[in-house]
Amino acid sequence: MNPQQLIAPGELFASSWAFMMKHWKMLGSIIAVPVVCVILAELVGFVSLFVFSGNILEMVAVSVVLFVIYIFALVLAISMYPAVINAIHRLSTEENPILSIKGQYIFGLKKFWSVVLVLIIAFLSTYGSFGLLIVPGIIFMVYALFHLFTLIVDDKRGLSAFSASFDLVKGQWWATFGRVMLLAAVIVGAALCFEFISFALSVLLGPLAFVVVIVCLVLLEIAMAIYGSTYMYKLYTSLKSLRPADAPTSTTIKPWTIAFMIIGVFVFIAYVFVMASIALSSAQIALQRSMQSQLNDPRFQAEFQRALQQEAASSTGSQSGSMMQ
Repeated sequence: MNPQQLIAPGELFASSWAFMMKHWKMLGSIIAVPVVCVILAELVGFVSLFVFSGNILEMVAVSVVLFVIYIFALVLAISMYPAVINAIHRLSTEENPILSIKGQYIFGLKKFWSVVLVLIIAFLSTYGSFGLLIVPGIIFMVYALFHLFTLIVDDKRGLSAFSASFDLVKGQWWATFGRVMLLAAVIVGAALCFEFISFALSVLLGPLAFVVVIVCLVLLEIAMAIYGSTYMYKLYTSLKSLRPADAPTSTTIKPWTIAFMIIGVFVFIAYVFVMASIALSSAQIALQRSMQSQLNDPRFQAEFQRALQQEAASSTGSQSGSMMQ
């Protein structure tokens, strides 16, 4: 790769594939940890449907266990980002790195709150930028693509991670956008191929296809996560090689990020309010339809008429008793 030129798409695809084929065991193992936790939670929930009798205490205990497993899986999933990025970085830069799943997750847990902070910033700012219209959202999203890489590799935290990402993409926006779209096309193509294969398996294997499809889906997601992370890391390092080491850090993106975050908070609140209103309206309509359906039910009408007759008879009997007294 020419150090004065952004890595070509063909080289980017080929080198990412070669890297994945060489290191898939370690990277796949790191990514699989939270996936295994989620599968474990699903199995606990599924088995509990058959093992437990429906006792309230038993169901509460199962719910607590599932909650703990899902929280643990969420913590591991967030820690997985720095664990994988750091592993790719070390495998790319160190001659004989000694990596372990435990060691990578220890590193990931140390970066946990820093990652949570930048993920919150990314969520709100992206939400706010897309809330203004699609184009500002796309522009900002591409500039902010590498905030996790600048956080993990360059130790840039908070808004500084976004500023560093902006500096890398500045002047290479269209080239970066095009290469990311090519990666998206590969992922979409893989998803379409999986849909075709899963349909063929369902025809050939029948009920057994469900288990095979789930296993293949998990493996495909892990493979795409490895390839996508490697692809983005190589694009990140290529962009970094084009930027002079003594270049000043830009402050342009910080006020825009803060503004988009503020807008994102209001957009998110409005979205929650609208969705809650729609859900409430839907529930009211469903309740009205259910009541109308019940009123139109001949059995309900017969029961209602019988109740009215009994009430009338009881009222007549009470009046007769009063007159006799």
